[in-house]
Amino acid sequence: MHQFKRFPKNVNQNIISKFDQIADHFLQSASSFVTNDEYYLVGGPGSSLSNLQWLFKNKKNFINIDKGYFSTRKKNSHWRFTVNSLQQNVLINYDNQKIDQFNISLRQWKNSGDYIIILAPSCYALELYCNHTDIQRWCDEIKAKILQYTDRKIFVRFKDNKKQRDPLLKYLDNCYATVGLQTLGSIESIVNGVPSINIAPSCLDLLHNDKIENIENLSRPDNRYEWLNCLANNQFTLDEMKNGTALQAISRFM
Repeated sequence: MHQFKRFPKNVNQNIISKFDQIADHFLQSASSFVTNDEYYLVGGPGSSLSNLQWLFKNKKNFINIDKGYFSTRKKNSHWRFTVNSLQQNVLINYDNQKIDQFNISLRQWKNSGDYIIILAPSCYALELYCNHTDIQRWCDEIKAKILQYTDRKIFVRFKDNKKQRDPLLKYLDNCYATVGLQTLGSIESIVNGVPSINIAPSCLDLLHNDKIENIENLSRPDNRYEWLNCLANNQFTLDEMKNGTALQAISRFM
C-alpha cells in the first residue's frame, strides 16, 4: 500500500498553510497509488531545516512541492514537484503541449554586458546550504569571489515585496550574467539570454556546470528549450494534483 507521510507543522505558518492545502490535493489522488517505499512530503527550503537535514542524512525518499518554475497570469497557479531533490535534476524529453501554456519567448544569448547581478537568496535556502542566515554576508563573499575573476561592475538584488513593480527583467538588457544560490531568477535570466550561475544544486545543473571561476567564459547551451520544456512538464495546477496527473507524471522518478 502507499506510504506518503507529512511532517508535523513547523513555525513557518504562511508556508506550511499553503503547503498543507497543496499536499491535501495531492494525497487525494495518491490514495490508490501502490508503492513499497516511504515518501515524505516537504515544501522546499522553507520547510523545517531539521526535517530536510534528517531526510538527507538518512537517505529517505521525499517529494518536494514548491512554487512553479513558471506561472500564468494568475500568481502561483502552478507548483513544481521533484523527487528526492529540491529542484528538477533529470532531463527528459516531452512534447510541447504544456510549455505552450506559458508563452515563453527565448531571446538570443548575449555575449556582452556591463555588469553582473547577484541574486540574494532567502534566509531558508541560505541556512540549508550555508549553515547561516546572514544574507548580506553571503552577498559580500560572493561579490569578493567574482571580483577575483572579472573587473565588471557588480550589483546585488535583494528579495523584497516589490517584484511586481520592479521586475528583474528591467535590469537584464545590459547585464552580462546573474549569480545566485538557488534561485528561480536564474531561469528568467537564461530565458532572456543572460547566462546564470547557481552556487547550490539546482535545475541549472541540467544545462551546464559553470562556476564563478568561469565567469568570463560562460556556457551558452543550445538546448534551452528542451530544458525549459522539462521544467514546465513537472509543475502542476491544483486540479492536476486532484485528478492524478501530477502523481502519474512524477511516478517515473520514484
